[in-house]
Amino acid sequence: MNLQNWGKLILVLLTVSPLTSFARVDEDTLRARVLYLGDASFPPNQLILQWIMAEPKFSMVIVPCDTYFISLPEAQKLTRLYLPRSYDSLNATQDMVIIHNISPTIIPSKVLDNIQRLAEEEGLGIGLICFMFWGGGAGTNHIEVWMTLRFYDLFPADVDTIRDIPSQFGRTFWTVVRDYPILGLPDIEKQPMQVLGNHGGDIMPRPGTQVHAVWNGRNTPVMVTGSYGSGRVLQLSQGWHNPPDSVFQNYRYMPDLHYNQLYFLAGINPPEDLELAHRARELFIDVRIRKSVTISAIEFVDKFGAKLDSIEAELAELDPVVRDAERDYLEGDFESAQEALAEVMDAYPEIEEQISILKNRTMMWIYFSEWMAVTSTGTICGVVVWTLMVRRRLYRDVETTKLRASN
Repeated sequence: MNLQNWGKLILVLLTVSPLTSFARVDEDTLRARVLYLGDASFPPNQLILQWIMAEPKFSMVIVPCDTYFISLPEAQKLTRLYLPRSYDSLNATQDMVIIHNISPTIIPSKVLDNIQRLAEEEGLGIGLICFMFWGGGAGTNHIEVWMTLRFYDLFPADVDTIRDIPSQFGRTFWTVVRDYPILGLPDIEKQPMQVLGNHGGDIMPRPGTQVHAVWNGRNTPVMVTGSYGSGRVLQLSQGWHNPPDSVFQNYRYMPDLHYNQLYFLAGINPPEDLELAHRARELFIDVRIRKSVTISAIEFVDKFGAKLDSIEAELAELDPVVRDAERDYLEGDFESAQEALAEVMDAYPEIEEQISILKNRTMMWIYFSEWMAVTSTGTICGVVVWTLMVRRRLYRDVETTKLRASN
């Protein structure tokens, strides 16, 4: 299909009525429960998963099973151990499943059937990330195997397994063709979404699906969504980890891009005031990082036997404040959440100063003890050497022995 026909097809798909609105979240916590299957070792993916865990709207179970980093038997073992084996258990514990560039041989066939059935019957959301031709080999999703399964029926787009296009040939930037509800983010079209040298095939949207973005240059889809029974499915023809490091570092709305994809799969409308929600999300991420660093410092000092009861008590007092901020955020009161989180961030400098003082005192005694040990050892060695080498005159040599006298 040439580029002109692609454009006509996309315009037709854009006229399709939007998906039926629903929300699949935990009724007790108001959180959407995410089951992530794929790479959790590559630094960009680690960062993204940390972002998701910091967002109060989500709770996440991560099953690292990408064969690029671990062996196939190990990946299969992890999925057998940690994936819910029954239909009812999966339905009771998860609201969406993210499958990130893994082979179907990693997932037990019964579990894969349950995921598909839950999408159709109960509205389970499915995210298919990095599903395009990748040329085979270790660490790929083996798309040709997926295409032989009944699970392939829920894909909103077919995959071109013939052409493998490098990113510099029109597969670097996105052009947004549908901004709501996922891609209504400032300057997203200015961000390179692929590192030069990456490659992959095109995806071809199926009838009744929606194209949200196309590759600027090729005009072929990059993000396609559809419905499968009661569930929503999102297919992305690149990995979450594919953008350059500069985008992760400099594009403020990179976390929001991933949040919006999960919001869509759970049937949750994104916040109306993006900037207000974005600031609250930034603070949740900052608090999570600050707490992690502080706990690491406490663990370091604790190894030397320092008394940390008062510091640990002060740190524990911040947890209820964060929980209150999460509750405000889930209820849509982003301003109150920001105020509570700012209070938490203001408390950390004093806690960190106390840890630093305690660390310096502890290290001072360690250095003093080491100095005493070295000095004592040096002194003892010096006395021994002086006694044996300098004071030898105190001891007279034996000049004549009885044996010599007898001769």
